[in-house]
Amino acid sequence: MIDTFPKNIVVWDFETSGFSPQNDRILEVGVAIVKDGEVVDTWSSLLQLDCEIDERATEIHGITKEMCQNEGRPRKEVIARLLQNILDADAHVTHNGTRFDLLFLEEEIRRDPVGIGASQILQNWHKVISSHIDTAALFKAAMMGQERDESEPWHEFFVRILDQPVKGLKYNVGVCCDHFLISREGVQQHRALADVLLTLEIYKKIGWIKWCILASVVWHLPLPWRRSWRITSLSSSPTT
Repeated sequence: MIDTFPKNIVVWDFETSGFSPQNDRILEVGVAIVKDGEVVDTWSSLLQLDCEIDERATEIHGITKEMCQNEGRPRKEVIARLLQNILDADAHVTHNGTRFDLLFLEEEIRRDPVGIGASQILQNWHKVISSHIDTAALFKAAMMGQERDESEPWHEFFVRILDQPVKGLKYNVGVCCDHFLISREGVQQHRALADVLLTLEIYKKIGWIKWCILASVVWHLPLPWRRSWRITSLSSSPTT
């Protein structure tokens, strides 16, 4: 059971104009600030946009260029606020941020580090990486029966797990919610704040439920994933 993860965290999520951090932009940010395991604040914001939105992306989240033009906040202001939230927390949590959201965030900062006031953060990007927890990677690791070596940095563990192809194994927010019996009723999934709140529930389940209970919930999975339900031994959290 994961019982040593930080309880003072920020959970965040992006919706984007496409799927390439280099060519596409952040459209929406969602954030939940958690202290002692309780949500104390949430916020979300659309961002002003200066590029087109991939139709495939709009089909997923429903955000249009017109929405960003009419409701969007200045990009530097929103990104700076998110970064401050991340720096103020013991750890920050995303779902698949290792392979998506963190890459978009880094690229956004690189475009204008001085304007965002984040030059120092970019120079110490490894500190942002080292305080990151990826619930998608943890869930996938459990399904695969994979464990983290005690000497392996958390980010490298997340990358290793997410890079391993496993036929038929899905670990998106919806799949994780279904396995953990987290209700999505009335939730507008694929909007940033909604996905943040679902990710927080996944984080809680990973942290507070014994994996033998998880095993009973997902027992219908193919036999290769039944061989081990243990996840990494968490004698230390990703922030240490």
